Amino acid sequence: MKELNNLFSLIIFLFLLFKCISGCVEPCLSCNIDDSCKTCNPGYYLSGSSCEPCDSICKTCSGLSTNCNSCNDGYYFSDYICKPCDSNCITCEFKSSFCYSCKEGFFYSNYGCISCPTLCSTCSSLTSCHSCINGYYIFSEHCRQCNSNCKTCINSDTNCLTC
Repeated sequence: MKELNNLFSLIIFLFLLFKCISGCVEPCLSCNIDDSCKTCNPGYYLSGSSCEPCDSICKTCSGLSTNCNSCNDGYYFSDYICKPCDSNCITCEFKSSFCYSCKEGFFYSNYGCISCPTLCSTCSSLTSCHSCINGYYIFSEHCRQCNSNCKTCINSDTNCLTC
């Protein structure tokens, strides 16, 4: 009888060890007792008992790869579809031009992205540059040209970073 108890204990131990080793495998978030997927990580949807990737524009989806529940940056959710934001928006909502954040070279104003002044690479308004294109430096929130010997400069036209 003692040998039977030891054998039974060994079988239970091995079963539990196997469960710990096998477990749930990415992209499954949680699994059933047979290690089939029950839920999936974001960016995947449950198809039968496995997780399949969502379409590249979907942050989350369900049922099919193109049935988006939420969208990645550069897209907004409308009528169960991810539609592209305007080209100067990083994130938008409700419609393509209703921006929440802007790409470099643009600044955010009243849910839109407005182009920075010509020589600015980043700005917060039409009169406030934060960085300039190569060959220019910031002076009082405006871009000024570097000396002709400088490819890039900082703080003055003759303080060359690269020649």
